Amino acid sequence: MSFPHAASQLLTHLPMAVVLLAGLVLLAIRQLPKSSKALAIGGCGLLLLGLLASLAWSLSITTLIPSMDAEQFGVVSFVVGILLTVLQAFGFALVIAAVLTGRNQPAEAPGAATAARPETRV
Repeated sequence: MSFPHAASQLLTHLPMAVVLLAGLVLLAIRQLPKSSKALAIGGCGLLLLGLLASLAWSLSITTLIPSMDAEQFGVVSFVVGILLTVLQAFGFALVIAAVLTGRNQPAEAPGAATAARPETRV
């Protein structure tokens, strides 16, 4: 594995890793409903795990290609791709579930909130 390849892979994965780590920190310190918080942390954790697995796969490709023929590499690449996709899908599903469980109150009709609130004059 060459340094430019490794550096480029790290740089391309870094922004998403920063966002997911920041999300996990914010979720840890914010007051949220327990079910919503657990789903969001699980989703971000799965997405971060998927990102790290994708980085590991990207870094290992240069050593795997010479050791396999094209058919073997194709099969391995297909299986890894499916696993990474499923991991990301579950991560996003948990984040979406967290958003939906956090919105446990029905949406109000436009203007209903202001009509129910008495006016205060200063």
